[in-house]
Amino acid sequence: MPDLVMFDLDGTLVDTARAHDLWQFLDAVVCGDMLEHAKPDPLGVEHCLARFKAARGRALLAGESEVDVATAHNAGVARCSSIVEALRHLSR
Repeated sequence: MPDLVMFDLDGTLVDTARAHDLWQFLDAVVCGDMLEHAKPDPLGVEHCLARFKAARGRALLAGESEVDVATAHNAGVARCSSIVEALRHLSR
């Protein structure tokens, strides 16, 4: 199972990952234009769960917007507020 999958709708997180050398922590990147439906539709989360054969209980969506909250809820996965918090969660 992957440690971290990144969703990025507008490219800003890709830029952040590049600037801070976070690629080593990412097993996959899912951008908004790669999916048929945008958040808060759970399709992106479900795509990653299926790709990595991961249970919903092992998934964590990092995002602080209302759309991120709704997406995590719709997908039935836990949510944290930032990619930094997700990395802290993984180091436990």
